Amino acid sequence: MAPLNTTPWLIMGDFNAILSPTDKKSPTTLGKRCDLFGNFVDSCELQDLQFIGPPFTWQRGKILVRLDRALVNDEWMDTFPQSIVHHLTRIKSDHRPLLLITKGDNPISKGRPFRFLAGWTLHNNFSNFVKGKWEFKGNMTESLNNFTAFVKDWNRDVYGFLGNKKRKLMRSLNNIQKALEISDSDHLIKKERETRDELENVLDHEDILWRQKARCDWLQLGDRNTKFYHSRTVKRRKFNRIMSLRVDNGDWCSDQNILQKKAVEFFGELYGEVPTISRATSKNSFPHLKPSEIMLLETPISNEEIKKAMFDMAPLKAPGSDGYHALFFQSQWDTLGNDVCQWVKSVFEGRPIEPELNNTLIVLIPKKESPEDFSQFRPISLCSVLYKLVMKVIANRFKVVLPKLISQEQAGFIAGWNIFDNIILAQEVIHSMRCNRTGRQWMAIKLDLEKAYDRVSWEFINTSLTAARIPLFLRNVIMSAISSSTMQILWNGVPTQKFKPNRGIRQGCPLSPYLFVLCMEWLGQFIHTEIESGIWDPISLSRSGPPISHLFFADDLVIFCKAKIDQARSLEHILSLFCGISGHKISARKSQIFFSKNTETDTRNQISQLFGFQEVQNLGKYLGVPLMHDRVTKNTLDFVVDKIRRKLNSWDARNLSFAGRITLAQSVLLSIPTYFMQTMKIPQGVCEEIERVARQFIWGSSGKNSKMALVGWDTICQPKGRGGLGLRHLNDQNSSFLMKIGFSLVSKSDALWVRILRAKYGWKGQLPETINKNKCSHLWRSLSKLWPSVRENLIWSIGDGANVRCWKDPWIPGMGSLISKISSSSNLNLDCCVREMVNNEGSWNLDLFRVWLPEEVINRITSIPPLHPDTGVDRVIWARSASGLFSVRTAYWSLRENMWHPHEEYWKIPWKYQGPQRVRLFLWLAFRQRLLTISERVRRGISHSSSCPTCGHSVEDLMHVLRDCPTAKEVWMLVLPNQLQQRFFSTSFLDWLILNLCFHESLQGSGTTWSCLFGLIAWRIWKNRNLLIFQNISWPATEVVKVSSCWARQYEASRDIRKNTPQNTTLATTSKDNWVILSTDGAVNNTTGAAAAGGVARDHEGNWITGFNRYLGNCSPMEAEIWGIMDGILILLNKGFRRITITSDNLEAIQNLASLNTGDSGIAVLRRTKRIIQSVGEWNIKYVPRNLNTVADCLAKLGLNWKSNLQVFEEAPKEILELLQADKANGYFL
Repeated sequence: MAPLNTTPWLIMGDFNAILSPTDKKSPTTLGKRCDLFGNFVDSCELQDLQFIGPPFTWQRGKILVRLDRALVNDEWMDTFPQSIVHHLTRIKSDHRPLLLITKGDNPISKGRPFRFLAGWTLHNNFSNFVKGKWEFKGNMTESLNNFTAFVKDWNRDVYGFLGNKKRKLMRSLNNIQKALEISDSDHLIKKERETRDELENVLDHEDILWRQKARCDWLQLGDRNTKFYHSRTVKRRKFNRIMSLRVDNGDWCSDQNILQKKAVEFFGELYGEVPTISRATSKNSFPHLKPSEIMLLETPISNEEIKKAMFDMAPLKAPGSDGYHALFFQSQWDTLGNDVCQWVKSVFEGRPIEPELNNTLIVLIPKKESPEDFSQFRPISLCSVLYKLVMKVIANRFKVVLPKLISQEQAGFIAGWNIFDNIILAQEVIHSMRCNRTGRQWMAIKLDLEKAYDRVSWEFINTSLTAARIPLFLRNVIMSAISSSTMQILWNGVPTQKFKPNRGIRQGCPLSPYLFVLCMEWLGQFIHTEIESGIWDPISLSRSGPPISHLFFADDLVIFCKAKIDQARSLEHILSLFCGISGHKISARKSQIFFSKNTETDTRNQISQLFGFQEVQNLGKYLGVPLMHDRVTKNTLDFVVDKIRRKLNSWDARNLSFAGRITLAQSVLLSIPTYFMQTMKIPQGVCEEIERVARQFIWGSSGKNSKMALVGWDTICQPKGRGGLGLRHLNDQNSSFLMKIGFSLVSKSDALWVRILRAKYGWKGQLPETINKNKCSHLWRSLSKLWPSVRENLIWSIGDGANVRCWKDPWIPGMGSLISKISSSSNLNLDCCVREMVNNEGSWNLDLFRVWLPEEVINRITSIPPLHPDTGVDRVIWARSASGLFSVRTAYWSLRENMWHPHEEYWKIPWKYQGPQRVRLFLWLAFRQRLLTISERVRRGISHSSSCPTCGHSVEDLMHVLRDCPTAKEVWMLVLPNQLQQRFFSTSFLDWLILNLCFHESLQGSGTTWSCLFGLIAWRIWKNRNLLIFQNISWPATEVVKVSSCWARQYEASRDIRKNTPQNTTLATTSKDNWVILSTDGAVNNTTGAAAAGGVARDHEGNWITGFNRYLGNCSPMEAEIWGIMDGILILLNKGFRRITITSDNLEAIQNLASLNTGDSGIAVLRRTKRIIQSVGEWNIKYVPRNLNTVADCLAKLGLNWKSNLQVFEEAPKEILELLQADKANGYFL
């Protein structure tokens, strides 16, 4: 019934089954989804209707189950959007009666705030309109308010209501087509084309509008999924809509005016209460910044810093009370940028953020399905973009210095530290506690801070900033922004009256996580002080390993100590002190204690009673991951599969294109288990179940409604360059994440979790052959199995050369041990270190190497920097990546590449196609010859005759459908370019696709290229073939051409808009007349592997300062790029320059140099360059497209030809003079 039904549909009653484990509460058994019932709901594409009342509808003894529910389809929710079910009081039955209400109390609809529309930025007139109407006189609120008034009028008069415009254009197109049936005049033909283009433009804007409302960031612009966006918007609004709640007396209330008033009262009291704060805190014991770090924070705010912060924001995150998204400022930066920078700088100079911009909308997000009272909502702050911009500028500076202030036990929001470090440590502690049956007694306490962000004292924040020695001007900005804020609840889309908070920080502000972590450091410091004084006795997992007392990730707290009453009292004192100074409150109801098995019962009872915490036999999850008190089974991770199923239930596969389903499967479904994969080995059965669910979704199956998979899962999981879609097998993906842990064990020896695990399992040496797996945890056992795969991908990166044996240890990428490259080693000291192979000048002793090694190895050695203090000590690096930094991608490739198909260049063609994503996927299926033609159906055994249903030809294969069938040929003859007519109908199918998709010539008067139009027409021919077979609908050839041409023009137009979004269009940086612009590049000969680097330094006007190049031997493009940057900086430093802007067209090199997370790791030239950069007084680094980097590119290529060591050019070589002038003429310098 469901596939045929397009009317509102409701099924309500006792289903005698549950959909998720949370639908059952029992003291003895866990709830488990009924697959039969779940498949029924999935296949009928139904959704659970929101309910009011207790969550369970049936009871027997202590067993509570939700057996009764109402299920509806999307059409029902479109027709009755306020539908809700009441769970009534149980009287004579063991079931609660259900009452369906289809129309609730009239919602509050007036006063919905202004919202910026993303589609405005695509309007041809919008940028000019902004230039004409935007005016800034120092007051940003006044400017925004004035512009809002103008843009509302422009929206009404110019942009227009999309629904009305669509209907008007549809009527106009219909009338034109009727007229064309009578007379095909040139005027009408032109008018039809213009109307089609305008209609396609309106449909694009409608798609963007619903995408913005649906909060969908995964699907690609230009590939319409309007129905899906609409469906998702309806479901999202249903989930977030508050229809009824329990109020003060416990009774249910659905009066929106009363509920709105109660919401303001509840959150006004939560934020408005002024906490009583203890001030008995010494700032001397709190970690603080060094003078050099303070100077870094005191640097004047620059325009580049402000722009970076703005463009780092997500374009369409929910806006604040002013209604503007970051996209508005990003897309109009050329007009607004200087004014925004001026306003931000004025804030840092002491001007308060204007009240309207410091007003916060509070969105209430349900913590559970069908919440019952206000405490079951999470308040999320929607701050204005400009407020967030100021805070983000500060947050970007804090990122750099916070690692110097925060202890390693706190992993939240600290660059280079990881949430998974804490999860691994917590799991290892619990494993040791579970195995500890004799000796010392331990306890682990999981603390819950009640409304942690909302209760923190403003005075405490100021105390923390002062103690850390944050500069006064930053403290003033932060405290002024916090203390002058106002709040409004966004109640079902409508703002309530304002109220003034007196405490708390806003979840949604970019700076809040850093302030919170800084404040939480007090608790960590209190614990460390007690340890140092001998009062606190932390846990040690081994005799020689470091102790562990606590693990923090923001407000997720786990504390470890000996299970003694005096330890408990010490902890109670610390918690009392911390809560007294911070305003925090421990929730005894939600906090838990876990004791090791050898802890005496009396001790357990005394400690539990002292705290008032519940003793548990299983701490459940920490940071969302099970702490694994038992072995890992499929049941352990059932909740992950259920989470994926719930996600699927919120989507409607019918409303998604194949391209949309692929995108969602890859970016959402298959990404859900990756969080858990990073700390544990997931059972094979769970991986297979998730992949099965993903496969069904991709091919449009649901429940018993199974659809044919056109391509096998193994093929889909091939890289795109090998003919697949780039999805990954979950089991190997899991292994690659665990290999990352293995790599960290050898490369992060200073990390707390690494030191603890190494000591616990008796790690021997830097690169052990095997790792001990006796009495180990689930994680360590999994690592021991993967260790050979990890070890074979590790090599040494030379620093001081003291720890690496030149001939026995691998230290040259791709070469293995050098002993394998020599014929005889009888006269060779095999144990000599690499540092012994450097001559007195500090260069490689190549003459000595040449005695034993072939020239190909010598060429690789020359590309490795010889020993230098800037390179540090020898380090182990990841051999699979050019940078030496670990990547999950290369680890996955190391596990799978032997099972992949051969690389063929033509597999890249579908993905280079410049057209809609759904057409790319169609072309991929065509290249694989897996579209379901009649001959393909015969091959699969589901048809007997292979004749064409359209023309009766004996075989309907892809070539016939798309090219040779008379209906297809008629279409092609209308548009075929003269250059292709001779070969078009004579090549093989594969050659035919390659020929046309690689012919990128523009078609005269069409506004598109042949390759783009070819793909769209081929796709439309296939769609029309299916329409004829399944619905007996046939499009004339002219209509196919018109529709395809129109879509091609529209796609090209939208692509032009995306290409024209703000980006680096100049090499010079604004107002940097005393800065040097260093442009660098690397060049590699693809045949020989020879590499060179080159670069040029110019002033802000483009005048020559110096240039250089260097032949490197053999290395990767990324290495060559880093060499160029290193050489260029050293040359400029020697010339006395201390303000340098580095530009490069190699994004990987820039990311590796700019990253705060890589630390002192990676290949030698990368490590040395990062240290050299730190010696530059002021510097920044940015990516530029290749057309802005032609001079450096030419110098690098000249280095390939000249094969000389470092050459410095005080005057520009003649080969680059024209390029230098062209850069100036093209306006690359301002």
